[in-house]
Amino acid sequence: MLLSQKHKMRGCEVSEDRFVTRKTLLQRASCGEDGQAWDEFVAYYEKFIFILLWHLSVPQQECDDISQKVLVKLWRNLANYDPSKAKFRTWIGTIIRNATATHMAQRSQQGQRFPLFDTNERMLSEQGADEFEQFYQKEWESYITSIAMKNVSECFSGKAIEVFKMSLSGCTPQEIADKLDLQLSSVYSLKKRVKARAIEEVKRLRNELEL
Repeated sequence: MLLSQKHKMRGCEVSEDRFVTRKTLLQRASCGEDGQAWDEFVAYYEKFIFILLWHLSVPQQECDDISQKVLVKLWRNLANYDPSKAKFRTWIGTIIRNATATHMAQRSQQGQRFPLFDTNERMLSEQGADEFEQFYQKEWESYITSIAMKNVSECFSGKAIEVFKMSLSGCTPQEIADKLDLQLSSVYSLKKRVKARAIEEVKRLRNELEL
């Protein structure tokens, strides 16, 4: 689980007060004086950067260099981020995109060619910044949801998570009940409980990592 013990859901319960009374991980990482917060921030965003680069068809051998360049830029500029000028996802997405484009342009100047990346980057460039932000946001939401489900899975035993995942895959409650040998009422109850906890965890994660 990516969260430190300090930030785990205590007993798998998250108080609404925590969303408004404590400094978020992003706020603590921004101050530049909390090394643990920065390490946790990196643990989240480094993996997401790799996912984004993969979807942009950046060759694997280039991902480490680009990721490090992005993280250095974030480390240097996070404290200066101004939410009145841009949404955080827009700001960080621009950093990732610019660092990637610059790095790959340098590689091209050295005689290397990356057709799949060049095609994707050209398409995004032609579409404009709004389309890149939409692309970035879609990948970010998917990433946050996957982390939330991993965290929530640790809070349930038995067949609860399996019920929820089957419902997401399109199975009807009756099909789930038959396959897992459950009462139909249990299927509805388990699905509702897991869904509520997953929504709560997504909210908590977004509060930690977005402005």
